[in-house]
Amino acid sequence: MTDFIDAILDGMDAAYDFMGEAAIYTERDATAHDVVVILERNLSQYGEVAQVAGKTAIVRVRVSDVPNAPLRGETFSLSASGEVLTVDNTLQWDGTEHLVVCA
Repeated sequence: MTDFIDAILDGMDAAYDFMGEAAIYTERDATAHDVVVILERNLSQYGEVAQVAGKTAIVRVRVSDVPNAPLRGETFSLSASGEVLTVDNTLQWDGTEHLVVCA
């Protein structure tokens, strides 16, 4: 990889190390994976796509942890609090991380 890409990925790793939360991602077939997520509770910055009643968070998860976009109905269970966030849809994918709207 180029030095520029390496720097971006190092920055992403640092963000997940600093702001990340341990979670369990459970697929539709009940396969569970340990992941690290970054939660965003301020949905207003994402406009009307995330402004639907019942949506509570944007979950950021690295593609290296979850290679395929999370599907509606799959879950992220936060290890520290036990809160379970259910996937509604994938808002964005940039090749390095998924932004997932959850309820």
